[in-house]
This record gives sequence, structure tokens and C-alpha cells, in this order.
Amino acid sequence: MAEDPVDKAILAALAERTELPGPVLRERAGVSNDEFYAAILQLETDRKVKSRWAEGSAPRVRLYRLADVKLVPEE
Repeated sequence: MAEDPVDKAILAALAERTELPGPVLRERAGVSNDEFYAAILQLETDRKVKSRWAEGSAPRVRLYRLADVKLVPEE
């Protein structure tokens, strides 16, 4: 089954960086808000993408990364 073009754009944008905030990821993928949120939820459900809340940010921002990317703890 061919991958959805919106999914491909999001995954390609994530492949360029370790982790991206949702608004930046949406912009880099070049998709609308509606397309982004529907696709990112499905990508998380399919375990292709992981997310977490950014610490200390106001307003709260969700950070996304490819599921196979491991974050290195800051020292």
C-alpha cells in the first residue's frame, strides 16, 4: 500500500532533525493544520512517530520525532 503524501512529507521533515515542535514540523512538511493533526495522530497510532511535551515552554508545545530515534539525555 502506498504511503499517504501527507505522511511522507511529515516523515521526511522529521528525518532531517532529531526532534521538532509541532508547529515547526507542520510548516516544514508544508501541510495544513487539519492535514497535520489527522496524520500525526495516525503516525503515532502506527508507532512511526513518538511525541512528548516540551519542558518549560509556555504555551505547551508537543515535540515529535521518528519512533526509532533515541534521545540522548542532556548532562
